[in-house]
Amino acid sequence: MKKLIAILILCLSFYSAEARNLMVVGGGGAVAGGSCTSWISAPSIADYWDVAASTGGGYIGQGGFDPGTNKTICQVDINVKTISGNISAIDWQIEISAMSGTTLGVPGAGCTSAKKITATGTNSFTGLTCAVTSGTSYGIVITRSDHLFDAINNITVYTNNADGSLSGTMRQWYNDDATQKTDYSPADFGVVIYAQ
Repeated sequence: MKKLIAILILCLSFYSAEARNLMVVGGGGAVAGGSCTSWISAPSIADYWDVAASTGGGYIGQGGFDPGTNKTICQVDINVKTISGNISAIDWQIEISAMSGTTLGVPGAGCTSAKKITATGTNSFTGLTCAVTSGTSYGIVITRSDHLFDAINNITVYTNNADGSLSGTMRQWYNDDATQKTDYSPADFGVVIYAQ
């Protein structure tokens, strides 16, 4: 009887160790299912525009963006040129939404990422899990999380010189109803988009 109990304990110990190994392998497989890598690079090398600084201009970014393939956007990098005033209490947010004509839609689950901007240069907005599909028109915008505007405390972001990296055009939308205010064609939003 003691031998049988000893064998059972030995088997249970082995089974428990194997179960732990399976959990580790299973967890690694889920992560490896899609790493977040650079997908579209529209370098910020041209002009620049203010964000949430003018009356009604609450959103700025790329409108009419068609990904041309089905992807999950996981990160968006923007290039901040200047910081004006005191923005330390402001959360800035990347929003990705399907558009209705030239109007921005409501971002779906995983399609917003907010952070404080404390320095000029590249600012990465991470943690996105935003599924986009070919043939759909999207807006990829930067805004204040509260969607307000402030002529004193704001930022400017760089544009791209329309080198063909990004479909659509750089635009500005009103903060109260997300309808289009200005189309800066042929300029594009200066962004790097990461996807899985």
